[in-house]
Formats: sequence, C-alpha cells, structure tokens
Amino acid sequence: MEGNIVSKYHSLMGKNHVFVAFFCLAIFGLGINHLYGQTANHYTNSYTNGNTFGGKYQISLEQIYELALQSNPSVVQATRQMEAHYGSWVQAGLNNNPMVGYLADEVGGDKGAGRQGMTFSQEYISKEKRDARQGTASAEYRAAQQKLMVQRQKVINNAFLAGYRLLIAQQKENLSRELLKISENAASAANELTRSRETSKTDYLHAKIEMNRAQITLNDAVIERETAAKELTVLLGYPGDITLEITDTLDHLPMDIDENLVLHQLIAESPQLRQARAEWDAARAKLLQEQKEAGINVSTAGYLLYNTYEKQTEVSVGVAIPLRINDKNQGNIRKAQSEMMAAARNMERVEKALTAEFHNRFAEYKMAKQRVTLYRNSILSEVEETLQLMMQAYQHGQSSYIELLNTQRTLFNVKIEYLDSIALLMTSSTKINGYLLDGAFDRPE
Repeated sequence: MEGNIVSKYHSLMGKNHVFVAFFCLAIFGLGINHLYGQTANHYTNSYTNGNTFGGKYQISLEQIYELALQSNPSVVQATRQMEAHYGSWVQAGLNNNPMVGYLADEVGGDKGAGRQGMTFSQEYISKEKRDARQGTASAEYRAAQQKLMVQRQKVINNAFLAGYRLLIAQQKENLSRELLKISENAASAANELTRSRETSKTDYLHAKIEMNRAQITLNDAVIERETAAKELTVLLGYPGDITLEITDTLDHLPMDIDENLVLHQLIAESPQLRQARAEWDAARAKLLQEQKEAGINVSTAGYLLYNTYEKQTEVSVGVAIPLRINDKNQGNIRKAQSEMMAAARNMERVEKALTAEFHNRFAEYKMAKQRVTLYRNSILSEVEETLQLMMQAYQHGQSSYIELLNTQRTLFNVKIEYLDSIALLMTSSTKINGYLLDGAFDRPE
C-alpha cells in the first residue's frame, strides 16, 4: 500500500517534489493502526517472551500481578506483623507460672538449723481476664489481616500503574522515532531542492528546525521510557541491569464504570475502610479487656518446712486477694474508651475521604473517557485527512512547505495527546478499581 502511495505522488508531483513523497510515506507509517498497537515494537523482536536476552526482559501486564506481590518487602512486613499478633493471642491465654522456692527460718539459734523447706506460690488470672485479653489479640490480628490486604492492593495498583506508564512511554518513543525519520527525510529532500534552487533556503531551515525538534522529542521520550522501566523494575524486584518492556497493546480500553454502583462497592468492599472497622473492633475489645482487668487476681501460697527444733514437718497455706480501693483500673478504662471513640471517628473519616477521592478520580476517568472516544471516533481520522489534503494543496502550489510541516507537527501532537488521554484513562480506572489505594513501599500501618 505504501509503495502505491509513493508511486502515485511521484507521478503527481514530479521530480521537483520528491521530498514530499518521502514525507507522505513516513506520515502514513504513523497511521492510527500504530496507536492501536498493531505495528511491531521496534525494540522487542530480539528475544523470546518471558526470557532475558541482552539485559532485556519482556513481560505482560498480567504477569505483573504475582511478580509485584512476591517481591515487595512491605507485603512481607505486613504479613509478619499479622503473625506477631497471633503470637500475642497465644500468650494472652496463658496463666502465670507457679513459683517454687527454698525457705530457712530461725537458723542459727540454740537448737541448730531451725525451720527449713520448700515454698510454693501461684497467682491465678481469672478465665474472664484471659478470654478478654485473647479477644483483644484476636481483634488486633484481624485488623492486621486487613492491613495486609490494604498493602497488597497498594502494591498491585502501583505495579499496574507503572506498567501502563511504561507501555505508554514505549508507544511515545516509537512515535517519536518515526517523527524523527520523517523530519530527517524532509530536511534531506529540502536541502537537495535548495541546492538546485527549486525551493527557498527558508524551507530548508524550517525543515532542519523541525528535525532538531523531533530529535529533542525523541530524547525526552527515551528518558521517559527508561525511567518508567526502572520504576517497574524496582516494583517487581528485578536486578537493576534488566530493562523491562511491556508486550501488551492499546487495543482494549477499560470497561465502563457506573459511578453510583462503583461508589457503593467501594464503601462496602474497600480494604482501607475494612481496616478502619477492624481497628474499631480491636478498640472495643481493648475496652472490654480493661474493664475485666479491674477484677481481682487470687494469689495462693504454701510452705512445707521441717522444724529441726521440734523434729516435725510443718505445712502452711495462704490465700491473698487485692483490695480495689485506689486502683480500679479506671485510667486504662478511660483511655480505652477514648481510643474506641477515636476509632469510630476514624471510620467516618476514611469513608468521607474515600468518597471525596472517588469523585475526583471519577471526574478524571470521565474526562479521559470522553477524550479517548473523541480522538478515536473523529480527531485522529480528521487530522490524517487534513494532512492528505495539505499534501495535495502543496503539490498544486496552493500551500507552503511551512504549512505542510505545521500539519505534520499537528498530527504528531494530536497522537501524543491521544496517548496522554489513554494514560489518564488507565490511571484513573486502575485507581478506582483498586479502591483508590496508593503507596507500594509505604510502611504498613
């Protein structure tokens, strides 16, 4: 098809406008199909999917999910914190250890060794207290479980966002490379025509300026792609010398989001809100524990002694209970009450914050969706058609070369804007579907 186009424009324009034919050929290489991901990636054909070669590694967005969770230290940290609460639950159910000792009394008197023997003592914690302590530990364990779920979702969200950024950056780099190729061909052809005095030096200088601008654009795109790849490399725990590349295309856009339905699901299923509810449960359990701690512990003691004076064995037993006159654990009870009320307000805060954040992200999603739809349905095709008409006008002397270059730049800018709109759409939809969580390396808390 491209060869036919070149032949057609050769016959129409003649030898004096050969550079426009090169221009036409390169521009059609920047067609809409390129943006939909149907052209081959110029730097992903040298190795097999899933294998490393020359320091490069090809990966799909689907693979990101498990890889991110396996390597992220914050997920392991949250898991260990959860396991620590299980240890607390075990410890809370245990009674105090008994004590055994040796006692010597009245030693050194007139009759010798006095009274000597063994002592035994034990403080008994009521079952109610132990159950309450285990209830607190169990509630804190469940809160830690929700904290782990929050951290896992943060990691997943950030990994997918990094993957999308890399995919968009790859597309921009490919587009920038083709723009540079167009600009180089146009500048070369304009230079030849200037030498043969078939066009002005101004046209050549403008073509050279566009070529340099295209080089700057490519340099920026390469840096953007390299940075996105490094970010994803860190998130997935790969060695720093590996360059990651995403194999997916931009064929499929996210499914439509129903604002009211998704907001309802967010409030009902958000790991962050579930964590806040679990923390309130833990605070309530702590209050119950402190109320039970006001109860008394019973202490017992026993003595088994041999009286060397009387030549007989003596046994003594005793029981002691504290008198709750001053310390009724009222300070800890009041503290637990305040913490429970604070946890209740935290639930309210989290819900309102999620709702406000959702509306902001949904607005971004809605704007991006409208933009992407408009670009796909009309703007891209209209700019392509404008470029073709400008080429025809130029060949008939009805427009200047500068106008043709400006149209070329407009086409490139429109396609970059389209990619930016897709990036915003992917980002907003990922955040919404990922419960608005962010911070893959945040400390779990």
